[in-house]
Amino acid sequence: MAAIKLFLLVGFVALFINNVSGQNDLCGTLYFQCDNGRCIFHAPPVISWLCDGFDDCGDGSDEANCGSDVTRPPCYTGLWQCDNGGCIPEERRCDGLYDCHDFSDENNCARPFRFDVISSYG
Repeated sequence: MAAIKLFLLVGFVALFINNVSGQNDLCGTLYFQCDNGRCIFHAPPVISWLCDGFDDCGDGSDEANCGSDVTRPPCYTGLWQCDNGGCIPEERRCDGLYDCHDFSDENNCARPFRFDVISSYG
């Protein structure tokens, strides 16, 4: 576990230095170089931000040309996974409000949600 923490710490420091300095020579065998010059982790099977369904580069280049290789991490217990990979609390699924950025939390609901207006003015 300590080795993984050290690996991540060194990687984040290198990513920070790369973003500050603008140099592209820090991307090595454990990284993917984005089209904009940023370096993101790519050391499968330990960790990889390439083709994970999230725009880690900020320019989309880490999600380009992935085809069916996109592997989104699962949501934790008690969360529902949106079609785009995001996670929301399960109780927000089919509640009549769009919580997922792709609106998938309101698709295929057993019954449509209905808002009842209650008036306190006789």
